[in-house]
Amino acid sequence: MKVAIMQPYLFPYVGYWQLIGAADTFVILDDVNFIRRGWINRNRILQNGSEILFTLPVKNASQNRLISETSFTDDQKAYAKLLRMFAQAYAKAPFAGEMNEIAGKCLNFENRDVTALVKNQLETVTDYLGIKKDFLKASELRPADHRHAQEGILELCRITGADCYINPIGGTSLYEKEAFAKTGIELYFLHADFEEAEKLTGGRRADLSVIDLIANCSKDTLRKLLGCYNLE
Repeated sequence: MKVAIMQPYLFPYVGYWQLIGAADTFVILDDVNFIRRGWINRNRILQNGSEILFTLPVKNASQNRLISETSFTDDQKAYAKLLRMFAQAYAKAPFAGEMNEIAGKCLNFENRDVTALVKNQLETVTDYLGIKKDFLKASELRPADHRHAQEGILELCRITGADCYINPIGGTSLYEKEAFAKTGIELYFLHADFEEAEKLTGGRRADLSVIDLIANCSKDTLRKLLGCYNLE
């Protein structure tokens, strides 16, 4: 079984979805410390041709608190503001209606827990694309005194019964294929092919939030984008 493991991100870029598509099971790594100014609660879109950063506030955000212990704001105005931003930025996009509907399902989710809201987001987008995936929470799979770094990932692989682990290309300096092979697990690194992705989308940037792609691409194109990567 192929497993991928990543922290919960808000409307992440295409490479995150490629990782989901490449795996049988996706583990949301929420039993590690929250990272301020990371991608857990923010991302980027285009508005009038310019890149802008959007953020969904997190209550009492602290790098001393686990992601599983954090929640997004209870202020409904913050969610409404974000939905208006998306709607205005992509009002003329060919699939603006689909994007607005998906964003609404994701941001109007009643459970404000970071992991719960992001898990719902992942399920909503994959359902839209017609992709069936199993999404698990690391915090529900292992005890609080779990291992960290490479040993922690190997621990989750063993728990989930993985015989193949897929990690983004940025993990080449963190994980060793030999260490995984010793436990009977193949390790691959996913390298998103931005050049091929941009050809498919008529030149749209592949490093922006998936919101940009959903608003501008058909389901068929989005599904093809999931295959624009190389495994190393």
